Amino acid sequence: MAVYPEDHSYPPLRSVTWDLSGGGCAVIVPEEYMFPNQGEVKVWLAIHQQTGEIYYLQTKCKIVRVTPSKGNLNKRVSLEFLTLSKEERQLVVQYCFEKQLEQRRQKRI
Repeated sequence: MAVYPEDHSYPPLRSVTWDLSGGGCAVIVPEEYMFPNQGEVKVWLAIHQQTGEIYYLQTKCKIVRVTPSKGNLNKRVSLEFLTLSKEERQLVVQYCFEKQLEQRRQKRI
């Protein structure tokens, strides 16, 4: 995933999600990266479906919370999706569902 500031006041960030849902995501951020505590950012997500298709989604997000690193947990930023269409949100929800099923299957093995 990639995070771009709306006002270009700091460099873009390439990262991975800590958590993902239809309403938003939490992004892992390097400790030294100066991420603002509020505002909006533009996010690019790559959603990999089980069918092999990859969907690239772009949305504006509201910065909800910045959680400092603690112990062995990295600094995280919680973001709320603001401009996903109904269809794009459904793709995210479907991806989350597929990942949950995959995790359950792996636990059974």
